[in-house]
Amino acid sequence: MINQIVHLFGSVQVSGEFDPTTYPGSVLWLDGQDDSVFTLSGSDVTQWRDKSSSLNHADSITSPLRTADGVEFDSSNSELLELPVAILGESWTYFMVFRNLVNQNHDFLGQWYNNVANRTRLGLVNSPSGGFTMQIEGNTFTTSSITFTNTGTPIHVMVIRRDGVGSNNITVFKNGSGSEQGTVAGVLDGQETSIGGRTQAGSDSFADIEIKEIYINNTAMSDTDVNDIISEFETKWGL
Repeated sequence: MINQIVHLFGSVQVSGEFDPTTYPGSVLWLDGQDDSVFTLSGSDVTQWRDKSSSLNHADSITSPLRTADGVEFDSSNSELLELPVAILGESWTYFMVFRNLVNQNHDFLGQWYNNVANRTRLGLVNSPSGGFTMQIEGNTFTTSSITFTNTGTPIHVMVIRRDGVGSNNITVFKNGSGSEQGTVAGVLDGQETSIGGRTQAGSDSFADIEIKEIYINNTAMSDTDVNDIISEFETKWGL
């Protein structure tokens, strides 16, 4: 595990050393604790810059709100950030540190190619009793043992790993809850990636969520590496 120095300021932890992009395959790191990576218009986020060497900066479509250490998306305002590229390939590992703010179905990430049928969606279903759901070209996997409550709006660390188009295996990890595996068929393709919701050809869904951090690696990382990074994020965010 990477050694880390943590300074405490009230309830906020500022990490001085942990850098997930030291893992090979890093394609995106959005860090809500780093003020220097944000461009703001007032308190609205117009750009959230990628700290990986890929420089996949997220630009606003409808500006979400900068919080003390994250970005808050309001579905009533259709708030959305967009990356100019399709981040998710056939094998990948996706980490998100977030607070679920409202008890409802909502998508927090979408990847699109040409039309509504060719789409990838990542979302939550009716918390606190629901889990994570992923859809590729109409094929869906939803967790049953792993759920994400909004009661008290706790911070969650969630990881989704896809092992490749041949196996179609999806594994979902949650801090303190282990993992759950399922399958979802379909070929991932795309021209862009949205954060905070999805919108294409009239098929819209937006999240009520505060995202603290996102890290994406374009490999299927080992259980050991996944759990090491979860542990680092738990320390960083005081979980």
